[in-house]
Amino acid sequence: MNVRIALAFTTVVALVAAATAGAHTTSLNPCTLLSTKQVAAVHVDTGCTTLRGKPNPLYAGVTATWGKFGGKGSVVVAVDKAKNHEYIALWKTSHPSGKSWGVGGWSRGTCTTNGLYCYVTFIVGSNVVALQVAPPQAKPISVTKPTKVMAKTIAGKLS
Repeated sequence: MNVRIALAFTTVVALVAAATAGAHTTSLNPCTLLSTKQVAAVHVDTGCTTLRGKPNPLYAGVTATWGKFGGKGSVVVAVDKAKNHEYIALWKTSHPSGKSWGVGGWSRGTCTTNGLYCYVTFIVGSNVVALQVAPPQAKPISVTKPTKVMAKTIAGKLS
C-alpha cells in the first residue's frame, strides 16, 4: 500500500474521529449515502456505524464506517458541513495531491497502483467529503471503479 496515501487518510480519520466523538451536530445520516449493494460490491461488511462531531467554529462533522480496519475491509465516509468558506479554502490547500475525479466543485483522489486502496476528497456546496475504500486482505479486488461510483453517488445525494 502506498504509505503516503495511508498516512494521509490516517490523519484525516484521526482528525474527523476526534471531532466526531461527541454531541450531535448535523442531522445528516451518512449511512444513507451509499447503498448496501455498493458496500457489498467491495467485499465489506454492510453494517454501518455513525460518529457525530462536537460543535466547533469551522464545521459540523459526521462519519460513517462500514466494515473494520486492520485489513478486514472498510468503507469510510466523513462529511464536514463547513460553517464558513475559510474551512473549505484550508481543506483545498491541505489536500493538493492526487488527480481531480470530476466530483463536486473540487476533488482530489488517488488509488494504489493495484487498486486495492482508494482515497478521495471532494467538495459539494458547503460539504467537504473524505471517502476511503479498502477491501479485505482475504478477498482482494480492485476498488478503483467502485470508489468512483461511490463518490458520484455521495455527491449526487449531497447536491
